[in-house]
Amino acid sequence: VLRFLGGLQHSKRTMMLSLSNLDLDDIPTVTYRLTHLTGLDLSDNGLRRVSGRLFSLIRMQDINLSNNYIGAIPPSVGKLTNLRALNLSRNCLRDLPVEL
Repeated sequence: VLRFLGGLQHSKRTMMLSLSNLDLDDIPTVTYRLTHLTGLDLSDNGLRRVSGRLFSLIRMQDINLSNNYIGAIPPSVGKLTNLRALNLSRNCLRDLPVEL
């Protein structure tokens, strides 16, 4: 998976990326370099946290983080002014940032 993602980091055509059901416990670092992404599916993994770096991908419109173990969303989610959909269902969220 990491080798595949490394090859995508210079692609300006990759707009949607599905990393669902890969048993990830963290978001691969190279994902944060895919600045042209508008959609990201990280559902059905083992994620426990979400780095604020994810929300530096300012073109992002759709993010699916469902069915993980995420306990909190960082306030930097407010940077995503183009965000249309954020699926956080089936997680361990205790509260949501006011930026949402």
